[in-house]
Amino acid sequence: MRRYIIIHGICLIITGSIDYLFDINIPSDVVNTLFSVTGIMFSVGMGLVVTPTFYDIPDKRIQNRIRETKKDIRSAFIVAFSIPTILYILDSILFRNESGYTRFSLPVMIAQILTVIFFIQENKNLQTFYDDINDEVSKCKSKNNDINA
Repeated sequence: MRRYIIIHGICLIITGSIDYLFDINIPSDVVNTLFSVTGIMFSVGMGLVVTPTFYDIPDKRIQNRIRETKKDIRSAFIVAFSIPTILYILDSILFRNESGYTRFSLPVMIAQILTVIFFIQENKNLQTFYDDINDEVSKCKSKNNDINA
C-alpha cells in the first residue's frame, strides 16, 4: 500500500506539472466515466473482500489471521478509492469551467487509471489468496477423513 501511495504522489506531481505547463484540457466526460469505472472496480473488490466466510476452518488462529488479512485488504481498498475520489471532487468543485473542461483533469485521470490498475491487481491477488485457503481447507478435510476412516 505504501508503494501505491508513493507512486500516486510521484505521478500526481509529474502530471500536475505537465498539466500546469502545457495547459492540457481533458473533457469532463472522460474524467466522469473513469470515476464511474473506478467506483465499479471498488465495489467489485469490496464485494470480493467482504463476502467470503471461512467458518469451516477449525483452527481459530488461522481464522483470526484470515480476518486480519481481510481487514488489511479492505483498508487498502478504501484508501485506494479515497485518493481519486478526493481529487475528483476537488477537480469538479474548484477547477471546472463553463466549457465542460477542468483545469486539474490530467492528474485526476492518471490517479483514476492507477487506481483501476491497483484494483485489478489486488482482485487477482485476492482470488489467489482465497484459492490457497480453499486448498488448505480441502487438505485438512481429507486428512480428517483419512483419520476417521
